[in-house]
Amino acid sequence: MAKSSVPYKVGCNTTDLFVPYFANNTIYTDPGVNIGFECIFNGTLTLLSLQQWQALGLDLGTTVQTAPDVQTIIEWGRKMLQGGT
Repeated sequence: MAKSSVPYKVGCNTTDLFVPYFANNTIYTDPGVNIGFECIFNGTLTLLSLQQWQALGLDLGTTVQTAPDVQTIIEWGRKMLQGGT
């Protein structure tokens, strides 16, 4: 997530909590970036923390981590392409 602190916009509204199923993801951000999840509460767009978002039953098991360096990402890609974990 280099350009936004909102991982995805899914149209969350607490009056009708119908959003795509997301879970067990890792969201990578630059150091010091606080991510938020947009949801409408009582007609007001609110930015929720990951903990608040998960309290709604969304993105359970998802974590936020600092983005690795480019070399680490390249190594991950190589392992994936070679069938490693």
